[in-house]
Amino acid sequence: MATLVDASFSPTQIGNMDTHIVAGLKKLGRDAAEHIAGTDAVGDVDVASGEDSSDRPVYYFSFLIDQDRARQRVGLVRTRLVQKLRDDLIALGDGHYPVVRILDRTDWNVIAHLRWRLCVSRFRRRADRDGG
Repeated sequence: MATLVDASFSPTQIGNMDTHIVAGLKKLGRDAAEHIAGTDAVGDVDVASGEDSSDRPVYYFSFLIDQDRARQRVGLVRTRLVQKLRDDLIALGDGHYPVVRILDRTDWNVIAHLRWRLCVSRFRRRADRDGG
């Protein structure tokens, strides 16, 4: 089976991933996180595709998890999430390796704000380049 997505990751390429692929990966991540940490602990999931330092294809999963509601400590949640996501990806025939980070609300909001600013900046550069 083909991989779900094959693209080099950079913050400017997040918008280039097919929305169906992103939705499928987010669902896969949410299902795994809810299974490991508990339904009440999982706030949001984000995912991007890329390569690690040894050029291995990876999915970068970010999870907003309420650590006070999680069934286990954050280190154990992260380890079990990587294991579950890896097993699920292998079952789908996808060779990407999952890289997981767990964020609290403050960090999640900072990253969302930075991503928004990056998108606006990219839009403005494109408009300037195109004479618009």
